[in-house]
Amino acid sequence: MSTSTVNTRTGYSSAQIALHWVIAVLIVCQFVFHEGMVEAWDTYRKTPDTPLVSGLAAQSHVWGGLAVLAFAVWRLWLRNVRGVPAAPAEEPAALQLVAHVTHITLYALMILMPLTGAALWFGGVGFAALLHGILRVPLFFLVALHVLGGVAQHFWFKTNVLKRIVSPET
Repeated sequence: MSTSTVNTRTGYSSAQIALHWVIAVLIVCQFVFHEGMVEAWDTYRKTPDTPLVSGLAAQSHVWGGLAVLAFAVWRLWLRNVRGVPAAPAEEPAALQLVAHVTHITLYALMILMPLTGAALWFGGVGFAALLHGILRVPLFFLVALHVLGGVAQHFWFKTNVLKRIVSPET
């Protein structure tokens, strides 16, 4: 992706916006369905001949995670092909760096979380459970930071960052 593509965009495409919000809803659902997954996994570990995929919460968590992975990869592809708008000029350089690192880390987690979950669920890789559980905490805090950053952009810095992720570039 060339930097000119990044800097000439004033907003996101309809597809980029839709993927952003679909992924956001799926990640919230992953946190909501987490306990159902833990119960299903604990049951399976105590009674290995019990079917592992049991219950709507566990199934939703597994397939929701795989959907996050697919949509995140799609979103990265669109980002590479189409580009993204530049950071607002009035945003301090230090906050631009924080936003950049946060986005990179969120993308990494949107890929690593489903991969470690799938390695555990479908492959029985025990270490993946530990990693999946550890990664859950920074994901939660980075999502919160991402939301707070958007709110700060709108109310404190008075930029169009929130508008860009709601209304497509025309």
